[in-house]
Amino acid sequence: MHTTTTATTTATTTLAITTAIGVLGTPAVAGTPEPYTLLSFDNEIRGVSAAFLPGIEGEIVNTRFDLVFDVYDGYDPANFRFTIVVPLANPDGDFPNEVFLELTGDDLGLTGPGLHTIAFETDVFNGVIATATDDNPFPPFWVFEVYTTDLYPGVLGYMTGTVELDLIPAPASLAALAFGLAGTRRRRASDETGPGRSAS
Repeated sequence: MHTTTTATTTATTTLAITTAIGVLGTPAVAGTPEPYTLLSFDNEIRGVSAAFLPGIEGEIVNTRFDLVFDVYDGYDPANFRFTIVVPLANPDGDFPNEVFLELTGDDLGLTGPGLHTIAFETDVFNGVIATATDDNPFPPFWVFEVYTTDLYPGVLGYMTGTVELDLIPAPASLAALAFGLAGTRRRRASDETGPGRSAS
């Protein structure tokens, strides 16, 4: 099932987007949310489409956009498109729900060159992240796209900032993290007490 959500606003400052998608109320995964940077920008923006695996498991409970888009002269940012697709677990089947969020420059109120702030929080991606299953043994891809609808041939502008998730890691992920930290401590202790060194 594909679920599409489009952000709409009349200003370029702050958006507040809430939806009925995902898990509301008590999280399905017990634990404390931790920030996870999904996307980070400090570069010029051209059209790009990428499928990727962030390698995280657990439950998303919030998503924050904190971006600044410096639009270059000659480009009309009303034609700008920014899309993220997140695969969430489907309680009714083995294949994930692919949740879309599409931000359009026109809906964001982006007009003319110069600095534009895109800052908001949303629960559109709230839910348990889909993972591989017996019927679908490959981890589902996440998708990120930036493009323009007017076939503009040049660089659109320069973007800085992040898209960040508040993520409650799955218990297995927490165990792996703890094991990794313990292994790091053991290696450091071994290095410190190696040949020619004492533990005192």
